[in-house]
Amino acid sequence: MVTTGVVILELLYGIVSESVAAELAARLRVLPFLTPTFDDHVHAAELRTRLRSRGVQIGSADALLVQLAIAGGHTLLTTDADFRHAAAHLPLRVWTP
Repeated sequence: MVTTGVVILELLYGIVSESVAAELAARLRVLPFLTPTFDDHVHAAELRTRLRSRGVQIGSADALLVQLAIAGGHTLLTTDADFRHAAAHLPLRVWTP
């Protein structure tokens, strides 16, 4: 299991309790951290454009997550249906609990 900055931001955003946020951050810190490269951002934009031309809309952050998953050979763990729609058009593996 790996993570990246966008995921950490989304998980911690809105947690009102500082102690709960600190505990979650400490637990996430042990995961290997993916740092997107310049090329990852370029490829994410290309993926987003390709999906849009096929009628699938995803946000910029989601496109970056898709790029990181595909490039790293990772399976994306999500409950967001947007990723399943994207996976129908890309070599993206999605696992939904």
